[in-house]
Amino acid sequence: MILTGKNKPQPSHEPTPEGAVFPKTARLLEKKQFDQVFSQALKVSDRHFLILMHRQAKAFSEKKTVPRLGLIVSKKVDKRAVGRNRIKRQVRESFRQQQQLPGCDFVVIGRPAACRASNAELRQSLDSLWHQASLKFNQRRNPS
Repeated sequence: MILTGKNKPQPSHEPTPEGAVFPKTARLLEKKQFDQVFSQALKVSDRHFLILMHRQAKAFSEKKTVPRLGLIVSKKVDKRAVGRNRIKRQVRESFRQQQQLPGCDFVVIGRPAACRASNAELRQSLDSLWHQASLKFNQRRNPS
């Protein structure tokens, strides 16, 4: 944004990097969406995060479902909003960069150890959990 005149924001016409958006279609926004994930979830976890995933019901108009993300980082994780927001930013960025995720709804729940971890540790933890989640989903989908 560029501020002009009486501090009125004007849209910036700078190009955004390819894939640098997190659209509403990639988010869980309603309570019923979260409840559906909680009711029948596959779980993967480590000391920083718990990830719950649930296969989406395919809509008739959609050929392929898009992975969606919901976040829960409570005050028990970090009392300061700045810390909770840092954790959520790391989760969103990690999720956005994942190419191999199945068309599931994911809910990431932060744990208190996440507030003491560096950004690099959080990203490493998340990358490992996304990989585990994909493997678990594929095993559940294709039992041998």
